[in-house]
Amino acid sequence: MDLADQLGKEKFRWIIIVQGHGSPMHNRMLDQASDYFHDTYGGEMINLFGYIQPTVKDLRTSQEQKKDGQPEHATMTETSIMLALKPELVASDYKTATPYTGANMAELVKVAKAKDWPGYFGDPSLATASFGMRVYEQWLALGKEFISQILAGKDYRSLPRYADLYLDDPGDTNAMKPNSVLEEQHSSWLKKHSSKAIPH
Repeated sequence: MDLADQLGKEKFRWIIIVQGHGSPMHNRMLDQASDYFHDTYGGEMINLFGYIQPTVKDLRTSQEQKKDGQPEHATMTETSIMLALKPELVASDYKTATPYTGANMAELVKVAKAKDWPGYFGDPSLATASFGMRVYEQWLALGKEFISQILAGKDYRSLPRYADLYLDDPGDTNAMKPNSVLEEQHSSWLKKHSSKAIPH
């Protein structure tokens, strides 16, 4: 919202947010900032990922989906994308990585809580740079098509958004509980130290 204010006051009217973080809560925040920009400054601020992600096709084969599970961090899909874009950032032993697969977010939370979990999900040994480029090119094509439709006058604001579709996922809901505890902790600290606050 701060960025929306800064850009809005400078008369920007078309802002496209390009990001790829899959957290529904994160996307909800970007959608809200975009709606705020529209309502306050009359322009269009679009969280691109929030609109195109529901139309992204899973390019893995059924066998790969079974081995890799829910596409999350460092699974076949994400590792492939990194191999296509920044291969030097991928651990050299990814081809021998032991699979840590879960069919949904709830199962992945259990995987992450297991003793000696190495910090990744799925089966990154299935990853290839060519597959990563196919996924990336799909994102680019969907993004270009969506923006072209908007510039041509398409009314996009009533379309379903990623955060609206997935915000109630039990795995994500449970993952947000620690954040609620921290929010309360922060608020409590601020109340205790309100007399030391810098006046506006």
